[in-house]
Amino acid sequence: MCILPALTTRAAPVLISGTIGWGYGETPGGNATFTVRLYRDSTQILIATVSVASLNDTLTGAFPSVNWIDFAPGAGSHIYKLTAQVNGTGTFSTNATNPGSMAAVALA
Repeated sequence: MCILPALTTRAAPVLISGTIGWGYGETPGGNATFTVRLYRDSTQILIATVSVASLNDTLTGAFPSVNWIDFAPGAGSHIYKLTAQVNGTGTFSTNATNPGSMAAVALA
């Protein structure tokens, strides 16, 4: 999970970019679902799901990054949070040297 410090906006769009430092290894015949959620304060503003099902070969890779524009933050102070969840079979690992990062920029 990545959480940014409060960002004060003037109701302008906010560009958010983040990564989760996870990797996965899926074995043949395995099934897994990876879900990333982006929140503004306590409101979920993005959900992205990647499914890997019944492969015939071994698959390895990193969890994809998230780039999103929040067009409706409203004026005020907001906290953005990025979470990730994995369900299924396979080998999942975290990257201790690069556990993830996140940045946000008010566009106007």
